[in-house]
Parts: sequence; C-alpha cells; structure tokens
Amino acid sequence: MEEVFSAIENAAHDAARYMTVDLRNRAHAAGWDSEVAENLHVRYAGGNFSAHVSPGYEERAHVHEYGTEHSRPTGVLRKFANEHSDGERAFVHNLNKHLGKVL
Repeated sequence: MEEVFSAIENAAHDAARYMTVDLRNRAHAAGWDSEVAENLHVRYAGGNFSAHVSPGYEERAHVHEYGTEHSRPTGVLRKFANEHSDGERAFVHNLNKHLGKVL
C-alpha cells in the first residue's frame, strides 16, 4: 500500500511541474515580463496544488496580476487557480504512469 501512496505523491509532483510550465506560458501570453513569468511555479504539498512567485518577484507579479492606474490587470494567477482540468489530466496521466510501475 505504501507503494501506491508513493505513486500518488510522485504523480502529483510531476503534475506540478507540468502545471508550472502551463502557468508560465499563460503569464507570457498575457504580456508579463519574461523574468517574472519564469519565476512562477506550482507546488504540491499537503494534498494541494498552489501557485507561488519566487522571492524578489512578488511586487512585479502583483502589478501584472492586479494592474495599476497605468496598466490593466491580467488575472493570470487567479484564472489559473480556478481552472483545474489541465492539471487534473496531468495528474491522472502521471498517476497511471507511476501506478504502472507499482502494479
């Protein structure tokens, strides 16, 4: 049974890597500074996926996300947090891959 739990954990971390690429692509497409977009990442911990910004890039990410009086908000992080289908597919795909090694 421990091998099954390990497969689930590994699949979730693989899915987080896929989701990181997806999140960065969305930020690039929305016009985020490349340096900021490349410092976005998705983590899996405690049974949950969450988007994070590397230290030192939070303020610039906030400007892209929420806008200012001179720039429109993009909502990339908020939209990403509410769209689960691609991440779920990535998890299921990776789970099948990891369970295949166990079963």
